[in-house]
Amino acid sequence: MYFYGPTNIYNKENTLIGNYGWYNTETELVYLDRRATLKNEEQSMTADTMFYNRKTGYAKALSDVIIEDTVNKATLKGEYAELWKKLGKCMITDSLRAYYYEEIDTLFATADSMYVFFDTISNDVQRINAFYNVRFFRNDIQGKCDSLHYILPDSMVYMRTEPVIWAEDSQISGDLIDIKV
Repeated sequence: MYFYGPTNIYNKENTLIGNYGWYNTETELVYLDRRATLKNEEQSMTADTMFYNRKTGYAKALSDVIIEDTVNKATLKGEYAELWKKLGKCMITDSLRAYYYEEIDTLFATADSMYVFFDTISNDVQRINAFYNVRFFRNDIQGKCDSLHYILPDSMVYMRTEPVIWAEDSQISGDLIDIKV
């Protein structure tokens, strides 16, 4: 089926919203253009153009991508993203900006690319890997490194390749920095 105006496609797992595109009901492959959104109760991915395969749970989003997670209070923005729902993995890249909203402040981060790994049943984020030119800022701490790995269940942050952290009047640098959050 082809559509040429505002269209919503529903199933029990998620909703697709688009303004132009097509949906193959046999292969369950969807193309959405002119600002598209794939969402469920907790997360959403919006982009200028999106491809989505309902059978495999794979989505590709192009241009002005915004991924929002209301449970983890996070927003990721970039120009290109891929989602492998059944594998529990999402990648976003190209002009990446990330915002993590906390009770008293917001953590702002940038990197060339970021991978988010999540539990496929609960959608809980398990691990975040950010690569190349990683920078993060909050009112009480700032830092930079070339790769950062955040393991949420252990509350550990691993900073690699020329890591530096600034907090108040102090600076910490080294070959690697591990932080218990």
